[in-house]
Formats: sequence, C-alpha cells, structure tokens
Amino acid sequence: MPVEFECPHCNATVRAPDEVMGRTSGCTSCRELLRVPTVEIPRTAVADTELFDRKAIAEQLDRRAAAGVAGDPSASSMESATFAPAPFDPAAAPPAASARKPYKRRKRGNGGWWALLGVVAVIALAYGGYRVLTSVGAPVTGTLTGTVAAAPDLSRTLTLPAGTGADSLLGLLDEAPVAIEGPTYRLEMTAAGDDSRDVSVAYVPGEDGRVVQADLNAHPAAAAYLRDNAARLRGRVQRAIRDETAAFASSDVDRGSAGRFLERTAALAHVDGLGAFVLGGAGSVGYPVVAEPEPGVLLFVVPESLKRLELLPSTGRGDALPREFYFDVRLP
Repeated sequence: MPVEFECPHCNATVRAPDEVMGRTSGCTSCRELLRVPTVEIPRTAVADTELFDRKAIAEQLDRRAAAGVAGDPSASSMESATFAPAPFDPAAAPPAASARKPYKRRKRGNGGWWALLGVVAVIALAYGGYRVLTSVGAPVTGTLTGTVAAAPDLSRTLTLPAGTGADSLLGLLDEAPVAIEGPTYRLEMTAAGDDSRDVSVAYVPGEDGRVVQADLNAHPAAAAYLRDNAARLRGRVQRAIRDETAAFASSDVDRGSAGRFLERTAALAHVDGLGAFVLGGAGSVGYPVVAEPEPGVLLFVVPESLKRLELLPSTGRGDALPREFYFDVRLP
C-alpha cells in the first residue's frame, strides 16, 4: 500500500510505493534526498521526524561535489542521482522467514528386493522339480556279485502299428530276417508267421558268449532307487517304443533303416525300465542289457573269460539316472 508523507525540505506531499519504505530516495518536488518512512506519518509530525540519513546525504553530496556538479539542479534529478542504501540497524527485527516446510527424504521401498527374491525362489523350485523328475539325487554306486543265468528267455514280441512302413518291414522279414551282430551275440528280428503285425525280436548268444545276471535289488541304494522310480522308467520306455514304432511305421523302409530300428527301438522290448538306461562295459567294449525279467534284474551276454563288468549310464539315455550311477559286478 503506498505511503504518503511530507517532505521536510519543501513541505510537499510525497507519495511513495511500499517497496521503498525504509530506503533513501528523492523528493519528487525539490529533488532533495530523504528517507521514506516505514509507516504513514501524520503531517503534523513530519517536521519533527528524522526522515533522512545524514551520513548517507553527506556521502552523496561529497560524490556530487567531486564530480563537479554541485549546485546543478539537473544533476540532482532522480535519473542521475545514486542513492545510498539504508543503514543497518542492529535493533531492527529480522525479516520474517518464509513458512517453507523442511525437506524430507523420500524413503525408498523394498519392492525391488522382494521381486528379486521371488525370481530366485521360482528358479530354485524349478530346479528342484527337475531333480525330482529326473531322479538326480543321491549317488547309486556299489559292488555286486553276478551269477550265470539259467535258461534265460531272450525272445520278445513287438506289435507294429498300421502304416506303409510296417507293411514294407513285414515284406522284408518275409524274405529274410533283419539281424545285427554284436560282440558276443546276434540280435534278430523275424516275422511272427501269421497275418498279424507282430515281429519277434531275439538275442542269440554266440559260441563264446554266456548270459550273466546282475540283480540290483541286492544293493540297498539301488533297491531304494528302483522302488521310487521303477514306474517312471517303465513308462518312459513304453512311450519311446510307441513313438518310435509309430514314426517308423509311417516312413519309407529298407534293410538299413530296419536294422537301425531293430538296434534302437525293437531291443527295448526286452527291458522293463532300468535296463534301457544301463550299459555294461569292459574296457572299450559295451554290452547292452539283453533282458530284464524283473525290475532291476539285468541280463548280459558276455565272453566266457570276462570276470568283471561295470554298469554305467547308457549313452544318450543316462539323464534318467542319478548323476553318480556305477556298479562293479564280479562275475564267476
């Protein structure tokens, strides 16, 4: 709000904006320096009130005299005059502080850490499920004593599904059996001899071959493993036979592909589960399981002179067994 007061020099009424209250300014009538009061002062009190700063006025006059413009009314105009600021008054009350709220640092939430822990938990659960499904657990290792199998049945029957490949295979088998020679055995596939789609798959020991038996149920760790996983292993073998046979029955067949089918798939008809994932080894020679009359009872055709057989995970199928699966079988 503008303040009105009386100039102490020329008694003219001076009207000044409230922005210059308390500062030294010039009279708009006589151009003399004066101090604008902080409140509106009655006219009767103007003459008795000190409205200017004597020291500031003296300093201003000295500067004007030094510039050679003393007494020149034009030099005392507000446009050319430089006014001194109001003196500092220690007793004056300090300006009121603004009502600004103190800055509070925003707390960072823990949502990111919880999300990371959730991802780690999901990964741990998935890995645990994988270990359970694949039975990758405690080691299954040990030593077994093998025996000679008495009059084993090494022949199995496999039914082919309908398809052009199955018809071609049956036609080939009518001409001659499909056979594979092993180190101590001969694996043969022949037609059943009737109008069915059944084929006979049989292991025939060689002159230097004998059938030995390793019973994994005699070992506590292996028996526990079979008790928990026999059904899973059996189901996996049956699915493999079904899927591979269906794919083979719908493809083009010759004697080469028939031999590969016999070696990879038809031989699985002899095993009950575990035998499909175990291979016997002696040095650099491998001996597959030729029959599994009971779960965990594995039969091999080995040379007469062989006295020690190692049981290892079969190449390409060992993912169904524990990471550490090994047995040392002592043969008679």
